[in-house]
Amino acid sequence: MNRFEFNIVMKTVGINNPLTTTEGRYGTREDVHYWNDLAIWFGGSYYTIVRGKIPLEVANIIYEKYPENPYNIRVNGGCDDWNPIDWSEGGYLKTYHIDSKEGLLIFLTEMKDYFLRKNNLPETEVKKYDELLAKVNSEILKKVNPSISAFELMQGDEENKDNYNASIERDKRTEIGRLFRKAIFDFDKAVNPFLDESIELDDITNYIEKVNISGDTFNSRNKKYIKGCFLELSDPESYNKTIYKREDVGFSFELNYKLGDEQYLNVHHYFSTSDNDESDKGEVISISYYGDNDTNIKFNITNGKAGETYKEKTPANMEQICFVYDELLKATKLASEITTEKMMKKSNVKKITINN
Repeated sequence: MNRFEFNIVMKTVGINNPLTTTEGRYGTREDVHYWNDLAIWFGGSYYTIVRGKIPLEVANIIYEKYPENPYNIRVNGGCDDWNPIDWSEGGYLKTYHIDSKEGLLIFLTEMKDYFLRKNNLPETEVKKYDELLAKVNSEILKKVNPSISAFELMQGDEENKDNYNASIERDKRTEIGRLFRKAIFDFDKAVNPFLDESIELDDITNYIEKVNISGDTFNSRNKKYIKGCFLELSDPESYNKTIYKREDVGFSFELNYKLGDEQYLNVHHYFSTSDNDESDKGEVISISYYGDNDTNIKFNITNGKAGETYKEKTPANMEQICFVYDELLKATKLASEITTEKMMKKSNVKKITINN
């Protein structure tokens, strides 16, 4: 979880009552929300802090509903044992650290129903969890606006635009260059389906209930909110995931996929100016297999050089270019399994609408 997600969850559930501030983990000032004898704030790094009188009744419900603690609702802060009975005093717990926006929403809805029960009122909040999560995800998508393509982003980068556009124009002049560019864009769309104009979904609720979405508009380099974007989509069943990043300089489309018990694949399309080695700066495709048979190659599209990730790069030969092309086609299919094929039924396909 990040501060951006924390704020959206708190506003969505109607707990937006910052009466004071406290120091975050890295010296930031964080708003503290007070609600029913609980103090709730973002810890400054990756988790929410809850302090006060947390009923053991609620803690036990969460513990029983979510075995193995998939949403990282951590009893007593950093402890590995999330069984609340080990940490309760007089029927209450003092602290939770909650690492995910889903976990925070689970905790708050369970607490709301607890207070309703105490007042002999019908329980309503836990039943609305899916609806509330869909609203949270929808707000994230509105704020980060992931529908900006790599090309559109780079046209606003005055320092690197000409260098990026030169390789685009070069590739347009040959058949293999055009095929390669299409393969790259198809991979980008598979990683980030909000780039795909052929997908139409008027109401994205059905989609965003089926994927884990994480987003952030905060750029850590200059400590301010900009045109940056972070969007992570993961398959809840396998935890394979795609990651899209957009920063003030560059972009990143990434697939992480578990192929078997001992084999993992990472495919990464990005533009960067931060690599120490000049041969690694620019637009890059990186293919890495980890496990029983490690294989990796980094192909710099901008300067036409390729080689193993941590070794010297030389002008790319046709065998290397064909390997990267074929791997992009495979990766596109795998990424689509996460972002579209499993998540969108054809009956739901209408129109995606994201407000800026």
